[in-house]
Amino acid sequence: FSHVSGLIILDMYNNGLTKLPPSLRMLTRLKRLDISDNKLKSLEDLKNYSLADLIFEKNQIRELPDFARFNKLENVNADSNLISGVNLACQTLQTIVLSNNMINTIRFGQLPELKNLILAKNRIFFLPNMERISHLEYLDISSNEIEELPKLPESLESLLANNNKLMEINIRLPLLELLNLENNRLHGVPDFSQNPNIQDLNMSMN
Repeated sequence: FSHVSGLIILDMYNNGLTKLPPSLRMLTRLKRLDISDNKLKSLEDLKNYSLADLIFEKNQIRELPDFARFNKLENVNADSNLISGVNLACQTLQTIVLSNNMINTIRFGQLPELKNLILAKNRIFFLPNMERISHLEYLDISSNEIEELPKLPESLESLLANNNKLMEINIRLPLLELLNLENNRLHGVPDFSQNPNIQDLNMSMN
């Protein structure tokens, strides 16, 4: 890439890549990188800290890179990989998709700008306190093994928690508009008095 060092957008999806090209680090102005649908097992060589959008779905990645080093990163799509443990921290991140992985442990660091978090179709049975993710608006934790909801930020507007093992719901989310609790183990109608703005509620198959 030495002759196109001014690249801002680079798409390399569906190329059978097993490693990132070494010259990729020369693209210091790169804002968007799509390396989805390849055979990558690691992103440890990714040094493009100017990235705003990073897409690497449908690979064989087992571990997320240290996003704290990416000071402009806003959107990440890591769907359909082999990630099992997540330690998530990034000052600029707004959206991250981690669905269809093997995640069973997750930790949250500083995520002051995060608005959308998708963790559907993993192996999560426990979520830590999420109150500090104070700008979170959309949370999808559907199709996991979760038995109890953690403390959630009051900024939340949409919560998808269907296909879990929830037995009771005790939440205070004044801005919540959409709540999906389908296919859990609820024994009765929860008290929604602390959630006055709910407009779309699914409690089927409980």
